[in-house]
Amino acid sequence: MDFFHWYEDGELRTTFEWPADRTGSTPDALNAVMRELGLNPTGDEDPEVDRKAAVLALTERLTGVRVTEALLREAAYRTGEVPEEPAAGR
Repeated sequence: MDFFHWYEDGELRTTFEWPADRTGSTPDALNAVMRELGLNPTGDEDPEVDRKAAVLALTERLTGVRVTEALLREAAYRTGEVPEEPAAGR
């Protein structure tokens, strides 16, 4: 599962797993940009379009941050583990 979530000022504006199945407070606000990037908000997807790459391009457009090899190589990554069971004594 690959979900896209667009928040603006703490508000979930648009979210989707499949471009045609959007929800949020403004689910259609990104339709024009999605079409430019090859994501079809009406449901007929082009099999030639790499959907993950298109969603990444959508993210770049919204944030203004270009994801480059150097950015990924030089970034500091933080990870954490969420246990399936609550800690003992809680």
